[in-house]
Amino acid sequence: MSDLKRLAEKNRKIALIEDANIASCWKRSDSIIKSEPHWYQIETLTVKEPWANGVIYSGIDGFDGLIRIKQVVDDYKRKKIPFQWIVGPNSKPANIAEILLKEGMHKAYTCIGMVKSSGSIIKSENKNITVEIVQEHNLDDYVTASIKSWEFSEGIYQQRKIDMLKFLKNKDKSRFFYIARLNGVAVGSGMTFRSDSYGFLKGGAVCPEFRGEGVYRALVAFRLNHLEQLNVPEIFVYALENVTDKLCGELGFHKVCKIIIYQLNF
Repeated sequence: MSDLKRLAEKNRKIALIEDANIASCWKRSDSIIKSEPHWYQIETLTVKEPWANGVIYSGIDGFDGLIRIKQVVDDYKRKKIPFQWIVGPNSKPANIAEILLKEGMHKAYTCIGMVKSSGSIIKSENKNITVEIVQEHNLDDYVTASIKSWEFSEGIYQQRKIDMLKFLKNKDKSRFFYIARLNGVAVGSGMTFRSDSYGFLKGGAVCPEFRGEGVYRALVAFRLNHLEQLNVPEIFVYALENVTDKLCGELGFHKVCKIIIYQLNF
């Protein structure tokens, strides 16, 4: 493959990774979505958590981009809503990271955008770990595991359950949610998003006291196998740098780009 073709292929994958994060972001019925060319933002006044508020993609360059960043940050500050800002290879202005830090945001996560072609089923390594798709009968276990694994406030339990019930009743086949169990106990959670051209692993996490037991690997493997069965040609993931990127590499993923998630909490 020539250098130009290699660059074009990398840019194609970067575009899909950024598109997947926009398409898969969690929204409530009362979320306010600001979607326009080169911009995607979500605001959820009823959920004061960074994962429900922030800028998923910002591609406005120059002075206009600088002004927009300042306006958005000031608005979240005024409302005292914790929020996040996702910065990828196509984010603009070029010095956006410097701008966000000056506005008081901090680097919360460094992620590696990775891709894997379909075509292989991964076997489970630990028979004591099982993974299942979320339905109404196991919803309580999923909500409990997801809150504990992401170390969210337990105060959002009822709200999270109501949101998930609405989702399950809508029978949206573009997203699936999963529970991981160790010896029958729900200890991890995750989700997938799929379009016609790709699949995306998102939100995989394990309760702190059960990390290091192989649960995360089982979550990744099960979701990969599920997407394989759905004939998804390419699968993307955001892996935490120096945390889960090595494991994802062992399961067939290859690095595409780096994504930084900035946050501001109150």
